[in-house]
Amino acid sequence: VVHGTERDGQGTDEIAVGGSTLVAEWRDGDVTTRTLTPADFGLAEADAAELAGGDASHNAGVVRAVLGGADRTPSRAVRAATIMETALALVAIGVTEDLRDGAQRAADAIDCGAAADTLARWVIASQQEAAARRAQSDVGQANVQAAQAALASVEAGVRRLQELKGFATVRAPFEGVITARGAEQGQLVTAGSTAPTW
Repeated sequence: VVHGTERDGQGTDEIAVGGSTLVAEWRDGDVTTRTLTPADFGLAEADAAELAGGDASHNAGVVRAVLGGADRTPSRAVRAATIMETALALVAIGVTEDLRDGAQRAADAIDCGAAADTLARWVIASQQEAAARRAQSDVGQANVQAAQAALASVEAGVRRLQELKGFATVRAPFEGVITARGAEQGQLVTAGSTAPTW
């Protein structure tokens, strides 16, 4: 867990690029604390005001620029923050035990283009995942529509059966030829009624 304090006294939940950072580390059941500065990463202090963000589009542009090696801030604060955060993460996951080594690895990844390449792969993967979710949603909606259509058909069949339940087939009680009838062939006659004869 980190809590940074910039030169102006402002607190932050990130590593301070221009001040000191209190780090609480839990390892093997014990919590230890220490204070870090940019010098512990082999970096000069930077101006924290340069870290002010904007809307999502602006922030995405800043990330692309920094990972592409083009931090345009005067003191390169965004690059410094990225390197320090990455170095601390590399130490936390055991890739290295040294903050300066972690910082050098992060800087090398930015400078050789590996960080920008990784970001590009993540963007493609997230877009593919979003497209797959949309396709699953479309298939799910089509399945729901098909099920609704099948249900409507079944309900119509049930209604028809309920209508037919009140009708019966009329059979002549004798053998012979019917010469007159009070209902047309195929006409439904309500059960229990008598068909007129003529």
